[in-house]
Amino acid sequence: MALALSSKQRIPISVGGETVTMICRQPTAKEVSIFLSQRFETKRNKIKSRLYEARPEFVRKILLDVENAQYESAGGEIRPLNAQSVLSEEDLRHASALLGRQVESWLDLIPDSWFSAVAMRFEDAAPDDEDGEGN
Repeated sequence: MALALSSKQRIPISVGGETVTMICRQPTAKEVSIFLSQRFETKRNKIKSRLYEARPEFVRKILLDVENAQYESAGGEIRPLNAQSVLSEEDLRHASALLGRQVESWLDLIPDSWFSAVAMRFEDAAPDDEDGEGN
Protein backbone atom coordinates (compact mmCIF):
# COMPACT_ATOMS: atom_id res chain seq x y z
CA MET A 1 0.00 0.00 0.00
CA ALA A 2 1.33 3.45 -0.90
CA LEU A 3 2.27 5.78 1.94
CA ALA A 4 0.93 9.31 1.37
CA LEU A 5 2.79 11.08 4.18
CA SER A 6 6.13 10.19 5.70
CA SER A 7 9.28 11.95 6.87
CA LYS A 8 11.33 9.47 4.81
CA GLN A 9 11.20 8.11 1.29
CA ARG A 10 12.54 4.71 0.31
CA ILE A 11 13.66 4.98 -3.30
CA PRO A 12 14.61 1.70 -4.99
CA ILE A 13 17.10 1.85 -7.86
CA SER A 14 18.28 -0.98 -10.07
CA VAL A 15 22.04 -1.59 -9.99
CA GLY A 16 23.43 -4.51 -11.94
CA GLY A 17 20.35 -6.66 -11.52
CA GLU A 18 20.10 -5.88 -7.79
CA THR A 19 17.86 -3.39 -6.03
CA VAL A 20 19.57 -0.78 -3.87
CA THR A 21 17.26 1.25 -1.66
CA MET A 22 18.20 4.84 -1.00
CA ILE A 23 16.51 6.24 2.12
CA CYS A 24 16.01 9.98 1.92
CA ARG A 25 14.35 12.55 4.10
CA GLN A 26 11.42 14.36 2.56
CA PRO A 27 12.89 17.48 0.90
CA THR A 28 11.19 20.81 1.35
CA ALA A 29 9.45 22.44 -1.58
CA LYS A 30 12.16 25.12 -1.54
CA GLU A 31 14.93 22.50 -1.75
CA VAL A 32 13.26 20.84 -4.73
CA SER A 33 12.70 24.20 -6.39
CA ILE A 34 16.34 25.19 -5.94
CA PHE A 35 17.48 21.83 -7.29
CA LEU A 36 15.25 22.11 -10.34
CA SER A 37 16.47 25.63 -11.09
CA GLN A 38 20.15 24.69 -10.67
CA ARG A 39 20.06 21.96 -13.31
CA PHE A 40 20.67 24.44 -16.14
CA GLU A 41 22.47 27.78 -16.48
CA THR A 42 21.78 30.39 -19.11
CA LYS A 43 24.66 32.58 -20.24
CA ARG A 44 24.51 34.87 -23.26
CA ASN A 45 21.44 33.08 -24.61
CA LYS A 46 23.12 29.69 -24.33
CA ILE A 47 21.87 26.95 -22.06
CA LYS A 48 24.49 24.94 -20.17
CA SER A 49 23.52 21.68 -18.52
CA ARG A 50 24.54 21.23 -14.88
CA LEU A 51 22.60 17.98 -14.44
CA TYR A 52 25.62 15.91 -13.43
CA GLU A 53 26.60 18.40 -10.74
CA ALA A 54 23.13 19.39 -9.49
CA ARG A 55 21.74 15.87 -9.03
CA PRO A 56 24.43 14.56 -6.63
CA GLU A 57 24.49 17.90 -4.75
CA PHE A 58 20.75 17.66 -4.13
CA VAL A 59 20.66 14.00 -3.11
CA ARG A 60 23.65 14.37 -0.77
CA LYS A 61 21.56 16.89 1.19
CA ILE A 62 18.61 14.54 1.68
CA LEU A 63 20.17 11.05 1.77
CA LEU A 64 19.93 9.40 5.19
CA ASP A 65 20.96 5.81 4.48
CA VAL A 66 21.32 3.13 1.83
CA GLU A 67 20.34 -0.55 1.92
CA ASN A 68 21.73 -3.51 -0.02
CA ALA A 69 25.02 -1.83 -0.95
CA GLN A 70 28.59 -2.92 -0.30
CA TYR A 71 32.13 -1.64 -0.76
CA GLU A 72 35.55 -3.24 -0.93
CA SER A 73 37.85 -2.20 1.91
CA ALA A 74 41.56 -1.50 1.50
CA GLY A 75 42.20 -5.05 2.72
CA GLY A 76 39.97 -6.53 0.00
CA GLU A 77 37.08 -7.37 2.32
CA ILE A 78 33.51 -6.81 1.12
CA ARG A 79 31.66 -4.77 3.73
CA PRO A 80 28.14 -3.32 3.93
CA LEU A 81 27.83 0.31 2.86
CA ASN A 82 25.34 2.36 4.85
CA ALA A 83 25.12 5.34 7.19
CA GLN A 84 26.70 3.29 9.98
CA SER A 85 29.77 2.46 7.87
CA VAL A 86 32.92 3.79 9.48
CA LEU A 87 35.84 3.85 7.08
CA SER A 88 39.34 3.46 8.47
CA GLU A 89 42.08 5.89 7.45
CA GLU A 90 43.46 3.13 5.23
CA ASP A 91 40.03 2.65 3.58
CA LEU A 92 39.73 6.41 3.02
CA ARG A 93 43.17 6.59 1.35
CA HIS A 94 42.43 3.48 -0.73
CA ALA A 95 39.06 4.80 -1.94
CA SER A 96 40.51 8.25 -2.64
CA ALA A 97 43.24 6.71 -4.80
CA LEU A 98 40.74 4.52 -6.68
CA LEU A 99 38.24 7.32 -7.29
CA GLY A 100 40.78 10.08 -7.93
CA ARG A 101 39.12 12.44 -5.45
CA GLN A 102 39.01 13.00 -1.71
CA VAL A 103 36.87 10.45 0.15
CA GLU A 104 35.76 11.55 3.61
CA SER A 105 32.73 9.39 4.44
CA TRP A 106 30.44 6.60 3.28
CA LEU A 107 28.56 9.11 1.10
CA ASP A 108 31.64 9.60 -1.05
CA LEU A 109 31.62 5.91 -2.02
CA ILE A 110 28.18 6.14 -3.62
CA PRO A 111 28.45 6.48 -7.41
CA ASP A 112 27.05 9.63 -9.00
CA SER A 113 24.84 7.45 -11.20
CA TRP A 114 23.01 6.27 -8.06
CA PHE A 115 22.52 9.87 -6.93
CA SER A 116 21.22 10.74 -10.40
CA ALA A 117 18.70 7.88 -10.33
CA VAL A 118 17.32 9.20 -7.04
CA ALA A 119 17.30 12.84 -8.16
CA MET A 120 15.32 12.01 -11.30
CA ARG A 121 12.40 11.03 -9.04
CA PHE A 122 12.11 14.70 -8.10
CA GLU A 123 12.47 16.16 -11.58
CA ASP A 124 9.60 17.43 -13.70
CA ALA A 125 9.77 14.51 -16.11
CA ALA A 126 10.41 11.84 -13.50
CA PRO A 127 8.82 8.48 -14.32
CA ASP A 128 6.01 7.38 -12.04
CA ASP A 129 6.81 4.83 -9.37
CA GLU A 130 4.93 1.97 -10.97
CA ASP A 131 5.10 -0.44 -8.05
CA GLY A 132 4.23 2.13 -5.40
CA GLU A 133 7.31 1.36 -3.30
CA GLY A 134 8.97 4.77 -3.64
CA ASN A 135 7.63 6.04 -0.33
